[in-house]
Amino acid sequence: MSYKLVTESSIQDGDQEPPTLGNNETDSASPYGFQARIATLWILFAVGSLGNLLVFAWLCLFRRRRSRLYKIVFGISIADMCVCIFNVLVSAILELQGTSWYAGNIVCKLVMFMQSVSLMASSNMVVLLAVDRHQAVRNPLKKGYNLKGVIAMAWACALVFSIPQLIIWYQKETGALKTCSTSFPEPVASWKVAYITYAAVVSFLIPFVVVAIAYIRITKQIWIRASGGSMHHSIKTTTVYSNGNRMNLRVTSSALLIKAKNKTLTMSTVIILVFMACGLPYFIVEIIRLYNSGFAIDQNVYAVLGTFAVSNSAVNPYIFLVFNLGSRGRFTRDRSSTT
Repeated sequence: MSYKLVTESSIQDGDQEPPTLGNNETDSASPYGFQARIATLWILFAVGSLGNLLVFAWLCLFRRRRSRLYKIVFGISIADMCVCIFNVLVSAILELQGTSWYAGNIVCKLVMFMQSVSLMASSNMVVLLAVDRHQAVRNPLKKGYNLKGVIAMAWACALVFSIPQLIIWYQKETGALKTCSTSFPEPVASWKVAYITYAAVVSFLIPFVVVAIAYIRITKQIWIRASGGSMHHSIKTTTVYSNGNRMNLRVTSSALLIKAKNKTLTMSTVIILVFMACGLPYFIVEIIRLYNSGFAIDQNVYAVLGTFAVSNSAVNPYIFLVFNLGSRGRFTRDRSSTT
């Protein structure tokens, strides 16, 4: 099983690939175990779906907060749920029925299109999270951008960049066998390399670079503040008059607010690092396989990397829940537009 959600680089003729998360070997003779693939897919779907449903429930319960971070997390959860449904669940079903496709040509194209949209939208939302935290840390007084517009743009980019899926995928009939397969013009090998490179760049490489730069700049800014001693607690003084006209001073520290901000930043950092750690190993191997035909990798290792690459969609909701359960409303209780 792998992160094979756009096309299959190991296919030579471009039209024999089953639409699964794995290699084109779908029977029990698979070198890395048919039963293990099926079990992993179903577990990943169950864990990811449950986690995202819990996040939806949590956000509905505290919907009055309406902070920027919560809106972004909601967008990430929607994208991750789509990954669980269109990528993991569909792939599990297709693994069970082998290479056969029974849903027709239009559904074939739409399913492959939505697989790509889901993955790109998930990556784009993580990018949005990184950029939003970058602004909150480096320019906390700057007015925030239109969040709804940016979220819409993230999904629009995923839709536009996935359009080639509607072109290269089709239902192929070979005698009585029907498959959902890819088709490239001549020369097939060159077009395939170009398309896989394009898919890797738009679905992972560009998001990875943007997230990495944002995270590095966030870390640098925090280091500068810590070194300069600017991470102090501000103090507010309020004058209170009693019935006897006696003036009292009540000193309130902003330690709780600083703690809440640090917690949001820590959670965001964990989500960003998980995204990078899950996808990077697989895409490095995939690019090497694409441009170095002599490169060999154990199928078990390749399957593990592929599973790991999509697992961030199942892990993200639990990161959010761990950082929020038991917070009793204090977490990210910031009324500014940057939080």
